Amino acid sequence: MSDQPAASDSAASTNLQTALNAEVAFGLRPTVTGLGFLYLLFSIAHALVLPSPIKLPMVIVALSSVIFFGFWWWRLQSWRPAPELTHPLATLFIVVGGFNSVLHIWLSGEIHQSTNIAFILIGTGCLLLSWNWFIVASGAILLAWIAAIISLPTSPLTMHFIFMVVSATIAAATIQGIRLRTVKGLIKLRLQESTYKQELQEALIQIKMSEERFRALAEATSEGVVLQDEGVVMDANERFGEMFGYHRDEILGHSLREFVEPQSLQRAMQKYKDGAPYEVTALRKDGSTFIALVLGTNLPYSNRVVRVAAVRDITEQRHFENLLLTAKDDAEAANRAKSTFLSTVSHELRTPLNAIVGYSEMIYEDLIDRSMPELAMDMTRIRSASDRLLSLIDGVLTITDLDAEVVRLEYETIDLALAIGSISDQLQAKAQDNKNTVQLLGSQNWGSIISDDHKLRMIIYHLLDNAIKFTHAGLISISVQRLQHAAGGWLEIAIRDTGIGIAHEQFERIFEPFVQADSSATRQYEGTGLGLAVSMRLARALGGTIELDSRLGIGSTFTLHMPEHPTKPNVPSPQMSHANV
Repeated sequence: MSDQPAASDSAASTNLQTALNAEVAFGLRPTVTGLGFLYLLFSIAHALVLPSPIKLPMVIVALSSVIFFGFWWWRLQSWRPAPELTHPLATLFIVVGGFNSVLHIWLSGEIHQSTNIAFILIGTGCLLLSWNWFIVASGAILLAWIAAIISLPTSPLTMHFIFMVVSATIAAATIQGIRLRTVKGLIKLRLQESTYKQELQEALIQIKMSEERFRALAEATSEGVVLQDEGVVMDANERFGEMFGYHRDEILGHSLREFVEPQSLQRAMQKYKDGAPYEVTALRKDGSTFIALVLGTNLPYSNRVVRVAAVRDITEQRHFENLLLTAKDDAEAANRAKSTFLSTVSHELRTPLNAIVGYSEMIYEDLIDRSMPELAMDMTRIRSASDRLLSLIDGVLTITDLDAEVVRLEYETIDLALAIGSISDQLQAKAQDNKNTVQLLGSQNWGSIISDDHKLRMIIYHLLDNAIKFTHAGLISISVQRLQHAAGGWLEIAIRDTGIGIAHEQFERIFEPFVQADSSATRQYEGTGLGLAVSMRLARALGGTIELDSRLGIGSTFTLHMPEHPTKPNVPSPQMSHANV
């Protein structure tokens, strides 16, 4: 804050110096004009009056001065010097005149020629408006004059002319001081006047622009805008009149109560007093009604406070909102019916399937005992197909329960190494069928986690089964990492494979029920497309999520993020480095 006054003073000083330079610049052309004519007269006088020894040099010097000042007279007609050049130019003109007079004294040897020096010094005070340049100009002339008179023989008039030159110098300094003070005062007044005029003009422009913006905004908006004083309409835009079926002029001077249903106004009165948006039933000229949303605020206006309000017709919006609510209720009812149907059908299918599985196992053992391997192999196929169908039914039931939010979570302490190891052993045969190698990375000293054991195992099982299914003659690795965040401890279980990979645009789809990466994969690889959908829903139910990182043709990494302790469902992991689906 302390730098602001200094900056303001610096700016004011700069403006003042610029104005002083402009005053000097205004006098440059008259000065060179006068000096040019003066030295033209001097050249004529020198040719007529001066004795022969000094006539020629003085005439040459005078004519040179005429040419010099004539050049600057011509140059200043089309060229305006920069403000910082005005005082140097004025000083140059003065010094040229002074050295002419000094040269005259030196050539003629006449001390009385010092009168010209006195005139030039006084002219210096009249032309310049800078003490620095005044000292430079007068100092240069005085030094040259002193050098000239020192070379002259002593004369009774020497002291007289010394006194005269000193007096002229004092007079010039006095004139300089008076002029500088007067001109500075005038310039300051002029600058203040200009500033006041500019500020006043800018204020008037801003007021006019503000009024125009308000009027343009009020007319351009799709909402009705009304200005009221104690409930009486002072002004309104055309849109406000159109909303109520009136011309704008018909509304002016009327009470707003005439345009609102009384009962709705009473209901909205408290919100009106609080300055909050409120809804009213508005009355049109033809007797019809519409729902209006009103938002108002107080504004100072001509020594009093008035109220400006924006009015929006939300009848159609309310209609669509009601339709959406109805559609939402219908969709939820249909979803509940679908879930109920799927659950019922799945349970009904499960009972005969259990019988098929049981009897196929019994027949298989009987066929083995009777040494009928071919028929036993057929029973194995029946058993395998039944298991897949049971898995599908279990997946559908799980999805249905999760969507209906009826899944019960039973938390307990789970040994991670034991759980993951048993799942890996369970899927070893399937991995070998695909010529895959499953590795558990690290020391496997992974500790424990508090979660639902059955559901956590189901998640890991589906993720590992998915990796084995879409990898052939490859490597599948399982790693576990613990992370600490402000939200608490988190666990990352990463399952990496070197399989077919997944295109980025398929990342979200593969977590939907009954979906694989693409139709060609569905044809080539068996599966219902429920495993990943079940895994994601279970992970979210347990407060975690699943992260996918994959490159087509290179492989995929599914990372299960789980809190170490029970937390609210659907809470995302605090660290996501890849696509979080």
